[in-house]
Amino acid sequence: HLINTFISFDGIFLFTGILIYYATLINRLVLEREKNRLLNEQMDQAYHGLEKMVVARERAKFAQSLHDTVTQDLIAISVQLEGIEHHLVLPATKETSQQIQKVKDFADQAQRNLRLEIQHLKMTEQQQHRREQQVFNPIITSFKQKYHLDIIYSSSQQSLRLKAALELTKILTETLNNVVRHADSQEVVILTKCSAQKYRLIVSDFGKGMKTTLLNSKGHFGLAGIKNTVRDMGGKLLIKSSLGEGTRVVVELPKEVVVSE
Repeated sequence: HLINTFISFDGIFLFTGILIYYATLINRLVLEREKNRLLNEQMDQAYHGLEKMVVARERAKFAQSLHDTVTQDLIAISVQLEGIEHHLVLPATKETSQQIQKVKDFADQAQRNLRLEIQHLKMTEQQQHRREQQVFNPIITSFKQKYHLDIIYSSSQQSLRLKAALELTKILTETLNNVVRHADSQEVVILTKCSAQKYRLIVSDFGKGMKTTLLNSKGHFGLAGIKNTVRDMGGKLLIKSSLGEGTRVVVELPKEVVVSE
C-alpha cells in the first residue's frame, strides 16, 4: 500500500509538472505573440511615417521644379510678346494688338495660378509635422520590444527637416543595430542637443567597448555607411570607446541642415 501511495503521488507530481510546463510554455507563446503584434504595429507606424515624409519631400522637389522651369518660361513668354509688339515693322492693327494682349493676359494669369499652386505645395510640405520624437520613438520602441533594450531617450524637442529626418532615421537604426550585434549592452542612452550652430545626436552604451585602433578600420561595425551619410550632410562623426567601458557615438550636424525653424 505504501509503495502504491508513493507511485500515486509521483504520478500526481509528474502530471502537475507537465501541466505547469505546458501552461508556462503557452503563456510564453502568448506573450511573444503579443510582443510581435506590438512590434509589427510600431514598424507599420514607422513605415507610414517615412512614406509620408518621402511623399512630402517629392512634393517639395516638384514645387521647386515648377518654379524653376514653367514659371520662368511663362515670364519669358510675356516679355517676348511685348518685344514682338514693339518691333513690328508696321504699326500693329487694333485687332493684332488685342490678340497679343489676350495672349499676354493668358500667360500672366497662368503664371499667377501656377504660383498659387506652388505655394500650396510648399505649404503642404511645411505642414508635415516631423517632431524629433515622432521620428525616433518608433525606432526606439521597436528595439525595446525586439531586443529587450533598456533605452533612455532625452529629446531636444526640435522639428526636423524632411531630408534630415530620413537620414537620422537610418543613422539611429544602424547605431542601435551595432549595439545589439557588438556591444553586449542592455542599456542605451540616446541624447539630442541643439545649440545655436550645431545639432547633436549622442548614443551611449555600457557594453564591452572596443579598441581605438578598430574605430578607424574600414567598414568595421557598419560605421562606413554612417560616416558617409554624416559627411554628405556636412557634419562630423565622433566615436569614443575603450575596452570594458562602452562606446559613445556622437553625430554632429549643422543646425540649418537639420532643424526646421
